[in-house]
Amino acid sequence: MTWQGPDYEGDYIEVGRRGEEGYAHYTRTRDGSTLSLQLPAEPGEWEVRYIVSQDSLVLARQIISVTPVTAQLVAPASVPLSAGTATVGWDGPGYAQDYVSISIPGDSGYVGYEYTRDGNPLNIRLPDEPGNYELRYVMDLGSTVLASIPLEVTAD
Repeated sequence: MTWQGPDYEGDYIEVGRRGEEGYAHYTRTRDGSTLSLQLPAEPGEWEVRYIVSQDSLVLARQIISVTPVTAQLVAPASVPLSAGTATVGWDGPGYAQDYVSISIPGDSGYVGYEYTRDGNPLNIRLPDEPGNYELRYVMDLGSTVLASIPLEVTAD
C-alpha cells in the first residue's frame, strides 16, 4: 500500500476493526511511502488508518473489506511408515510463515511440518509410529487452520 502524510517520527499505519479503537497490525511510516501491512485473518469490515504518534491522532482512514482465505490439500489417504515422508500438494495463500503440518486429530499441535515457502508439493516427514493423523494447512496469522485432511500411516 502507498500513503501520504507528514511522516513525523513514530507515525504509523494501522489496520483495526471498523468503528473500534485499537489495531490488529501496524507498520511504521519510516519504512517508506510504499509499505506492506499485514491484514487480519478474520473476514469483515476493517479500517486502515494513518496515526500521528504525538497525540495518537487519526489523520486519515479508509474502509477495507477482508474476505475469507481458503486452502486445499492433496495427498494420498494412506502412506506406509517405511516411505519416511508424505508428499502433500497444497493450494492456499502461501504467506511467508504458512506451513503444512502432520498432526494428531483433536490435538492443536503438530508432529512435523514444512513451510509452504519451501515448495509445492511438500515432503513432510512421517511420525515414528503408524496410526491415524491429519494433514493441515496452517496460516501463520493466528495459527488459523484453513484446510485439513486425514492421513493414515500404515505399518509396513
